[in-house]
Amino acid sequence: MKFIHLTDTHVIGDGRLYGQDPAARLRAAVASINAGHGDADFVVLTGDITHWGDAAAYARFSREIKALNMSVHLLVGNHDDTVAFGAAFPEIPRDRNGFVQSGFDTPFGRFLL
Repeated sequence: MKFIHLTDTHVIGDGRLYGQDPAARLRAAVASINAGHGDADFVVLTGDITHWGDAAAYARFSREIKALNMSVHLLVGNHDDTVAFGAAFPEIPRDRNGFVQSGFDTPFGRFLL
């Protein structure tokens, strides 16, 4: 099994963060994954997905990550806002206490997030 792990994308709604555009960097990572790692089973993206946890940042992140040619599993970090994240990604599994964590079966066993 091959999976890709991305972390700390720190996407913001618009502009630059510390002199860089995090969404442009994510776009480059997605393009690289699609071009050179199409044989991966999935991508796991751990937080911090956004830098400030605002709706505009989640919208921008969503536009970029949808370009992946494989499934993606998202987890939040300390910069993320779980309420705003949940509004942007209501399909992402949560446990019975509302935490963004889950598991899924693969041909090689259970994968826990």
